Amino acid sequence: MNMPIADNTFDAAYAIQATCYAPEAQGVYSEVYRVLKPGQYFALDEWCLTDRFDPNNAKHLTAKAEIELGDGLPDIRTTRQCVQAMKDAGFEVVFAKDLAQAFSLPMVPDDGS
Repeated sequence: MNMPIADNTFDAAYAIQATCYAPEAQGVYSEVYRVLKPGQYFALDEWCLTDRFDPNNAKHLTAKAEIELGDGLPDIRTTRQCVQAMKDAGFEVVFAKDLAQAFSLPMVPDDGS
């Protein structure tokens, strides 16, 4: 969130399931943006909730809570929140893909079946 690195230092940056631990998404993305040279790339793989997450579904809430507990995560952000935070930090998002959508795993029914 506050790297002791000069502005416009790096040619590229990446984060693999790391920025999700930051207390504030736009803040961490802004810091990455600051240390990148203009026009350079930032790639990341992030824990996010998909559009299929239903905050009114008890099973979804339980799965989310267990992931947060098991990985020591704060509140998991949605993909939309992360993409918007990157834009708000100054990035042009040129590619975003929800890898969970690449799999045809059925959601667990709420009735327990």
